[in-house]
Amino acid sequence: MKNQINNEHFSYLLLNLNGRNVRYLCIQKLNKKLILSKIYILESFRGLKIGIIALEYVNGFARDNGIEKIVNQQNQNTIDIYLKNGFKIMESIINSFPNGHSIEDYQCCRSLKLHRIK
Repeated sequence: MKNQINNEHFSYLLLNLNGRNVRYLCIQKLNKKLILSKIYILESFRGLKIGIIALEYVNGFARDNGIEKIVNQQNQNTIDIYLKNGFKIMESIINSFPNGHSIEDYQCCRSLKLHRIK
């Protein structure tokens, strides 16, 4: 994490509900693209629209920072949140791990329309 923050332009943001940390999200700013790397919510807090509020924050951050695309790679349990919020599945990716386990992830993307101020 420390290397990601210090050298790779990652930001980790705590998600808080009524003074309680309910997990975090992680974003990486790469020029005009924002990678939504992680969004984790404690199971007991799922269904309370915390993910939607987190995505609204990410969208606002992207607009405020001149981002043209938000890209995400995530599992099927959270993919529905992204689809409901304007993301589209760009491709399916198989991630393999050294222990022989593999998992299918989806790379999702949302294009943003920037309004230029004259």
